[in-house]
Amino acid sequence: MTHRSIGLALALACSLFAAAGANPVSLRAAEDNAAEIPGTLWSGGRASGSVGGSSYDRVWRLVLTEARVALVQLRGEAGAELGLYLFDGSATSVVSGTPIKQSAQPGGSQGFAAPLAAGTYYLDVNGRNEERAYAFTLTVALILDPTPPFLALDIADGAGRVSSATVSVAVNATESLSGLEEMRMRVDAGGWGAWQPFARTAQATFAETEGEHRVEMQVTNGAGLVSATASDTVILDLTAPVGSLLSPSLSSLVSVSRPMIRYQFTEPLRRSSWGGSAISIQDASGNVIRGIGSYDPETRIGTYSVAEALTPGVEYVVQGGSARDRAGNSIVVEPWVLSYRFRPRIIAGQTKLTAVGSTPARIVFETTALPAGAVILLERLTSEAGDGTWEPAGETRVESGGGPQSVSIQPPESGTYQLRYLGSATRWPAVSARIRVTLAPRIVVLGSREIRTVAVGAAQVVSFQVLPSAVTDLTLVRSRCNASFTRCEAVERIPVMPNADGVVSYAWTPTAGAWTWRLRTPGTAEHREARSAPVKYAVR
Repeated sequence: MTHRSIGLALALACSLFAAAGANPVSLRAAEDNAAEIPGTLWSGGRASGSVGGSSYDRVWRLVLTEARVALVQLRGEAGAELGLYLFDGSATSVVSGTPIKQSAQPGGSQGFAAPLAAGTYYLDVNGRNEERAYAFTLTVALILDPTPPFLALDIADGAGRVSSATVSVAVNATESLSGLEEMRMRVDAGGWGAWQPFARTAQATFAETEGEHRVEMQVTNGAGLVSATASDTVILDLTAPVGSLLSPSLSSLVSVSRPMIRYQFTEPLRRSSWGGSAISIQDASGNVIRGIGSYDPETRIGTYSVAEALTPGVEYVVQGGSARDRAGNSIVVEPWVLSYRFRPRIIAGQTKLTAVGSTPARIVFETTALPAGAVILLERLTSEAGDGTWEPAGETRVESGGGPQSVSIQPPESGTYQLRYLGSATRWPAVSARIRVTLAPRIVVLGSREIRTVAVGAAQVVSFQVLPSAVTDLTLVRSRCNASFTRCEAVERIPVMPNADGVVSYAWTPTAGAWTWRLRTPGTAEHREARSAPVKYAVR
């Protein structure tokens, strides 16, 4: 017979069980020649002998009329190297047969527990010491297992909500004597599934209907006892949380390099999922912009603060990231484009300005965050409707070095003006405050302003020039005065139009008396009231 220490030395170790609770029976030592199946009939709770050297195996035959749990322990004297093997009734040799239980750990202490149905079994004590035999004691307790297994279930690691109809089920079962053999499961009070070999995890699949679902399970032990039915429930949530952008507005650009993005969600989120990758911010090259997330479960508002400075003029795509609801559904947010630009300012030096005659008026202003050479438009308000309608009225460019600068204006009439920067890829548009410009016309007497002494009937021409020439609502006024021109009374008003140069000339034939001529324009929305100095005539 070949020594079995080579083939069986690495067998799995089984737990040692105490024989407490076994009924005492009579003891009888094995016969020395019982080294092969069928061996010696086991008829007691303990047997002693020696094995090793030239005697490699000792075999006992167990005949059970009803199911029992066998608690088997082997103790060898110091220095012994022993193996313990259990075969079922089909075995014909301990050499060629396949054990159904075994313990071949280093040393002489071996043991296992084995639930056994009614039938014939063989126990083999194998000595692995070739130099000599060592004494041993074999103890077998054959007991009934009165206690069914304990069972508890845990769906999806204890999650209250799941987003998949297929879930993992942790099978938390314990059995101290006869071991765990089989299990079966049913879902949502349906039919029980077939018995399957026991496993610590299982999978359950629900109908894809949102709401609560239940998993129930039973397990059996080696003695055939069935556990109480254990169950667990979970809510199936297939609806993704939808985020509404609170800020910034989709229609605006941001003016800070590290903006704050806020979403309002339709359902609660996993607070732990709203972190640095809660949403995704990437440029066209796929470079990811990091951020810091915070979530308020009471308001269901997620805040994401951009941690890296954005590059002006670059467009970043913002979309959903790793944030999920309590069931595990990924958030749904509408992708949008985030772009940061510098926000310049145009600060007008005055909000009211008077333009006198044809003398150019200067609108003084300063700018911030605008490069030298940037074009500044001067615009005039033509309609107050809505945000107003503006027309070009001139332009200038930003000067280098900063500080106050100006743009000249020669308004044809009073009006409202503003300065505007149209914006660029890296800068927001900017507009100044409105500037109210009031036109104050001037009317100049052409010719002498001394008293003009003329003869009755001698034709005369009186001339004036209007500045600016665009003022056309003019009236000539002739007045009769006393000899000292201290009192005058208007006797004639004549509407007139200036020529292209703004000159008004009028020919008249004087009669005897003291007369004055003035040219005037009324005060209107287009300009202030203006009138010339009097042209005095003494006619004799």
